[in-house]
Amino acid sequence: MNPAHMHLLLNHIPVLALAAATILLIAARWRSQIEWTRLSMYFFVIAGAVSVPVFMTGEPAEKIIENIGGISMMHLESHEDSAVASLIGACILGVLAVIGLFFIERVHAHRLIWATFLIVALTANGLMAWTASLGGKIHHTEIHNGYAPSQTQKKYDDD
Repeated sequence: MNPAHMHLLLNHIPVLALAAATILLIAARWRSQIEWTRLSMYFFVIAGAVSVPVFMTGEPAEKIIENIGGISMMHLESHEDSAVASLIGACILGVLAVIGLFFIERVHAHRLIWATFLIVALTANGLMAWTASLGGKIHHTEIHNGYAPSQTQKKYDDD
């Protein structure tokens, strides 16, 4: 398995973990379930931790694909720049989650922890979704603006 394959394999984990954790955090607040809040914190830690190898495999993956035809270097550079912000957001959230796990049992701290995590989680989700979208545009021409399917593709769509 080369670094490009590893990057593609791992990059879905933090995106999905952040989304699941944020939904779980909102549900925990709505249902007043401290256990769900704790579980969401663990998901935030996982997302932050897995974001590191995802980021670290990005540069080696770029070296493998940069000379392949059809690769958009503009999208690749945008994805790389956005990945830094996503990594920072996910890691901050992961560290806050570790700290939050120690204070979660304190009832008076629960609301503050929830509000803080919701704001940071929504920000991290936005960054991660944007980075993922840019990553998809590197080689997936079908998701570029102005994409027009080939005549062959139109033939298969009609079947």
